[in-house]
Amino acid sequence: YYYYYLYLSRGGIYIKLGRYDEALKDIETALGVNPNDPISIELRGSVYFRTGRYSDSIAEDTRALSLAPQKIECYNSRGEAYCKLGKYEEALADFTEFIKRNDTYALVYSKSAKRNKQKRMESIKYEKRNNILFFAGSYIVFIC
Repeated sequence: YYYYYLYLSRGGIYIKLGRYDEALKDIETALGVNPNDPISIELRGSVYFRTGRYSDSIAEDTRALSLAPQKIECYNSRGEAYCKLGKYEEALADFTEFIKRNDTYALVYSKSAKRNKQKRMESIKYEKRNNILFFAGSYIVFIC
């Protein structure tokens, strides 16, 4: 069980180094010891995202959230994967949930939305231009 943490840590380092095959191998070794660890599952999802496996990344974030609902960063990463797949309604739903649970995250939450957080995000119209989603026609909220 002690080696689980070593594999998990090294897998995280490999991700930072861009060595995704090695990262995936270590993360899967850690999951072999603790198959329901949401941190390992989330890290595997990160590898999937960085290697263009967006559907697999979404599945891993969904699984991590089912095991640990407090891992709100999974809403953000899952939203990014939905963006990559062009599923903007699902992305908006995840970013909105992330905002509800953490209303200070600057990359996802514009100053305008923060000032008006009593407004329901679902009712704000958005459009996509040059891989940037604009809300209410003027405020950049997140980049897809």
